[in-house]
Amino acid sequence: MDAFHPADLHIAAQPMGETSLEEVEATIERYTAITDCYDLAMPSVSVEGVDLTANVITEPERFHLLSGQTCRTAEEIVLTEFVAEDLDVSIGDTVTVAGTLGSGAYVISGIYQCANDMGMNIGLSREGYARIGRETSNMWCSHYFLADPSLQPQIMQVLSDTYGGDVYFHENRWPGLSGILSAMRLLMVFLYSMVILFVLVATLLTAGKLLRAEKRDLTIYRVIGFSSGRLRRCFALRFGLVALLGSILGTILSAFATDPLTAVLMRMEGIGNFASHPGIGTVLLPGLVVTALFFPVRFPFQQSNSEFVFGFSCRGAVIPLK
Repeated sequence: MDAFHPADLHIAAQPMGETSLEEVEATIERYTAITDCYDLAMPSVSVEGVDLTANVITEPERFHLLSGQTCRTAEEIVLTEFVAEDLDVSIGDTVTVAGTLGSGAYVISGIYQCANDMGMNIGLSREGYARIGRETSNMWCSHYFLADPSLQPQIMQVLSDTYGGDVYFHENRWPGLSGILSAMRLLMVFLYSMVILFVLVATLLTAGKLLRAEKRDLTIYRVIGFSSGRLRRCFALRFGLVALLGSILGTILSAFATDPLTAVLMRMEGIGNFASHPGIGTVLLPGLVVTALFFPVRFPFQQSNSEFVFGFSCRGAVIPLK
C-alpha cells in the first residue's frame, strides 16, 4: 500500500456534511491518542497540457520519494516516474502547471511514488497549489496517526457507525486488497500442490528406470552384505542430493530475479519501485520443501527361492522388478 498512497497514514477523514473534524478527533481519542496529522487534497490540474491528479499536501516531506528531494518551496513540484517519462523531463527541469486560477512554472525537485490513476499524478505543497488553484472548504482530507495502531480496525468501525455518510473515512488499504491477498494464498497452495505432484511423478518414472538399469549392481551389493535399509537410504540420498543442487540454483536465481521480474509487471499498474523484502525463511522454504519431497524414496528387498525381487515404492506405489 505504500506504493498506492503518496504518504503514510492510519486513518483519514474528510467531512462531507455538518460533522466537524473536532468531533471525529474526539471520538478517536476515546480509544487512543492521535500522535500526528497532516492534510491532503487531490484536485485536478494540467501539466504541459495533460490533465492529471495533484496530491496537494500540507507536509511535503511525507511524500514517498524515489529520488531527488521533496517540493520544499512553492515553486517546486514532484512527479511520478511515469509522468516524467510521458513528458520526457527529469529532476531540475521546469514544467508549466495550470489550475483554476491560472498557471505557473515549477521546477521538478524529485521523483516520488504514488500509483493513483496508474501513476499519472503529481505532488505539490499547499503553498505551491495556492499559486494556481483555489482552496475549497471540503477539499482537504485529514490523515491521522494513532498511538496504538492495533486499535485502527475497531476505531474505523466505530467512526463508520457513528457518522455514516456524513464523513468519508478511509485507511491505508482498499476493499479489493483482501481479495487479492486471498487469491495469492490460494495460488501458493496450488503451486506447492503442483510441485508435490511433479516430484512424485518424476520420482516414479526415474527411479523405476534406475532400478531396472542397476538391478545387477544392487543384487551384488545385497549379496556382499548391504542391508536393504542401507540401500534404500543410499538410493534416496542420490535423489536428495540432485534435488538439493537444483534447489540451491533455483534459490539463487529467485533471489536475484524475482523482484526485477515482478517490478516489470507492477509498472503496468503504476508501481514504479517494487521490493518484496522477504525474510531468510521465505527465501529458503521452497528449496527445502522440494529437497525434502525427494527423500521419501525407498525400495524394499525381498528374497524368494534364492532370487532377489526388487521393488520401488513412493507413497504406497510399488513397481516390482525381477
